[in-house]
Amino acid sequence: MRRILKDEYLKNCHDKFGNKYEYLDIIKHGKYIFVKLKCDKHGIFNLGYYNLLNGSSCPKCQKEKNKKYIYGFGINDYSEEVKINGKHIKSYHLWIAMLQRCYDKKQKKQSVIYEGCSVCEEWRYFSNFKKWFDENYIEGFSLDKDIINKGNKIYSPDNCAYVPKYINSILLLRKRDRGKYPLGIHKNKKGVYISSISKKGKIIMLGCYTNEYDAFNSYKINKEKYIKDVATEYYNKKLINKKVYGALMNWEININD
Repeated sequence: MRRILKDEYLKNCHDKFGNKYEYLDIIKHGKYIFVKLKCDKHGIFNLGYYNLLNGSSCPKCQKEKNKKYIYGFGINDYSEEVKINGKHIKSYHLWIAMLQRCYDKKQKKQSVIYEGCSVCEEWRYFSNFKKWFDENYIEGFSLDKDIINKGNKIYSPDNCAYVPKYINSILLLRKRDRGKYPLGIHKNKKGVYISSISKKGKIIMLGCYTNEYDAFNSYKINKEKYIKDVATEYYNKKLINKKVYGALMNWEININD
């Protein structure tokens, strides 16, 4: 095809869509004319010249657009089946559960600890989450978003790790655990503040105090030491990585937790 004619075709494409795509070439195949384009998101593809002018677009973009958003956010862009013998594959099941925690209104009412939580743009797409999952998942472990960065509310590759359920449980903070007083303490009928800590299901009494601040300080010291002990045990068994271990060794219990 003559260069001047190619330029005219390319100009027509640009006039129609502006900078939506990068227009690379015009290809003539028999009586058919194709445009070679580049989508910023999905790369290079060919599309019939007249189809393009009539409104056709990047097929992968169109496929995403036509997909039903999961919990109003997630997109299953995986090219293979996510169900085997009628059962979702593990990675898809856990991806759905993560989206539910963040975007299902009913779930968030039941679990206020997920208030304000969200999923990063990268993990909006199941294929991206699956890749990370395949590289990091450990059977029986829990997906944690706020050990590496305490208080974090965004599920993302930088913030998340699969950790043993017990580690996850000793750090879990719920409003009902606090009650009227800071974590780890309660007040008896005699007005004495009692400090205690739970270790593998057993309540260990730490002492009695005349004020809640001393009681909490006792809890804080013992709890932080216990977290370090557990972290060292699991790290030595190679059950947590260096990043999680470092975060646990620097973990601080605050009176407002």
